[in-house]
Parts: sequence; C-alpha cells; structure tokens
Amino acid sequence: CGSISLLVNSFLLIDKYFIIHLENLTYFYLFHKLPSSAAKIKSVLRFSKKEKAEILSERIAYFNNFAKEITSDNLSTIQIAITNLELVKIKYLSISKNELTNREIEPQALYHSNENWILIAWCNLRNDYREFRLDKIETLEVLNKHFISRNFNLIEYFKSYNQ
Repeated sequence: CGSISLLVNSFLLIDKYFIIHLENLTYFYLFHKLPSSAAKIKSVLRFSKKEKAEILSERIAYFNNFAKEITSDNLSTIQIAITNLELVKIKYLSISKNELTNREIEPQALYHSNENWILIAWCNLRNDYREFRLDKIETLEVLNKHFISRNFNLIEYFKSYNQ
C-alpha cells in the first residue's frame, strides 16, 4: 500500500515535469487545461488513493530554471505528509539570516524552482504561510499529529504572491 502511494506520487511529479517541458506553457494554464496521463492513473485508483493523488496533482508546480543546485531527499516524505495532513517538525537553515530555527509546520504544497523543491507550509512559529527550500531543511520528522485542512489552493497562493 505504501509503495503504491510512492509510485503514484513519483508518477505525478514526472507527469508535471513532462507537461511543462513539452508544452512550454505557464504553470497557471497547466493545472486546468492540459489533459495528462496522471488522469488515467487516477481513474483506476481506489477512492481514498484517488483523493490523495488529486491533492498532490493540484499542489505541485514545476518551473524551468538553470541554477543546477542540489535539492533534497525529503520529497517523498513531504508528499505523504501533505496528503495525510500530518504535522512536520523541521530544523531549517534560513538563507537570508544564515541561522537555524526549529519549526513545526503544516505542509500544504510543493513547487520546483531554480532546480530546488520549495515547500509551502503553514508555520506555527510565524503563524503564517512560509516557503522552505528542501535543501535547507537540516532535519525533518513527521509527527504523529494531524492538522485540520486549510483548503490550500496553489493557484490562488501564486496569484496573491504576485500582487
């Protein structure tokens, strides 16, 4: 059951990557207009798995970038935490302040930029949404606690971010 989830999660990432690179469209257009092979996979999943696959499909974006920096090994763990609404404890190295902070976060979505995966999460320390580069997360622990869905919408987040 867990390996099926990882396989579906991986497939969704690959699907997003190829749609973006083959069609060269903006990320807003991708979420609503293009048919994808992920839809075919989701159609054969049981309802609970289909619902989780749909959450990830709506909360992953991939941007073209050329920095070629190394990212993180925490991607699959975070994907599962997003779909299961699980709290995550991280030790994060701030890029701007070059300091380590301990945070308890509610992971909401992921996007890829500058060859790095970025996690959008509700940060309980800051009481607001924050973005965390996965390669700057020193430690990550999925807690045995769940949070209530904030009905996060990645498209709306990007629209408000660009205003």
